[in-house]
Amino acid sequence: MVAERDVTNVPSQALYLMNNSFVRTQATAMAKRVVAASVMDRITYAYQLALSRPPSDAERLRADRYLRGE
Repeated sequence: MVAERDVTNVPSQALYLMNNSFVRTQATAMAKRVVAASVMDRITYAYQLALSRPPSDAERLRADRYLRGE
């Protein structure tokens, strides 16, 4: 038997994480670390910190476009 997690849509979970002081503090600390990196390395560094892997080419392109406001 394999355990499965039910698929749910719980807005309160997202709101809790958005408003939690610990989560906000950690997000701010990560942002400061990423901004301190060179401009060329910021996307890769953010992915490494958040996901422990480099971004794929598609992810890098999407993030670059987002940051440029395209």
